[in-house]
Amino acid sequence: MPESPMLPFHDWLVELRRELHQIPELGYQEKKTAAKICEILDQLEIPYQSEIGKTGVVARFKADKEGPLVAYRADMDALPLDEANDVAYKSQHRGLMHACGHDGHVTVALGIIRWLKERGWPRNGCGEILFFFQPAEEGGAGAKAMLDTGMFDQEPVEAIFAGHMNPELPVGEVELIYGTAHAATNEIRIRINGKGGHGAAPPSLHRPYCRRGAPGDPAADICQPNPGSPGQRRFDDRRISSRDGGQYHTGRSPLKWHPAHADTGSPRPGCWPD
Repeated sequence: MPESPMLPFHDWLVELRRELHQIPELGYQEKKTAAKICEILDQLEIPYQSEIGKTGVVARFKADKEGPLVAYRADMDALPLDEANDVAYKSQHRGLMHACGHDGHVTVALGIIRWLKERGWPRNGCGEILFFFQPAEEGGAGAKAMLDTGMFDQEPVEAIFAGHMNPELPVGEVELIYGTAHAATNEIRIRINGKGGHGAAPPSLHRPYCRRGAPGDPAADICQPNPGSPGQRRFDDRRISSRDGGQYHTGRSPLKWHPAHADTGSPRPGCWPD
């Protein structure tokens, strides 16, 4: 592998990322994370504004020569998950974890700033770079919160760059994608209508759900005929709850009574059930 240009401060990057990994915070609660970002920016003597969109930070890095204005964005929030990793730098916040790699995203952005500064970019380069440290990427509309402050309305940004960690890539490689790189998360709600009724009269039911069965049970397989409703098809709700959605509700019904509706939908963006 060729020598990395980051090698002179590789240990600094590792230490910074591990420190951030230990203090994961949910969207709009990233106070410790933002404070660490501001601490590093102060050390690097880079001007910045904090509390943009509640907890966001915007750093401004300008060269001596005039040139284009571009931006680099790094998200900084974590997920409500318990960390199972047994490492010295595991999460110190119970029930929270940097499972999406935003600790790495912040580290990369700060590493870019340090690399540019130590190599004299302000003297030898041109233009200006805005570094956005965005809160609440995990479904909290943190980018919108920053834009709604109005501070970017007069900024003629020509291009915005960002990256995402990909543990499937070999160490030392960077993947570039033209066009759409990642899908957005959104919420979807589905109502499946059937016909409810008493459990003692299954032929009269058009059940909007199927029971969970043992492995190999045809009644639990997707698209199996519904014995109680000729012409109707049943589906495996496990596929909804584990892959295509996160919730599946039929409500509460009296004993032996089958509901007429089933609601399903997506999980909280960025978090899937086990």
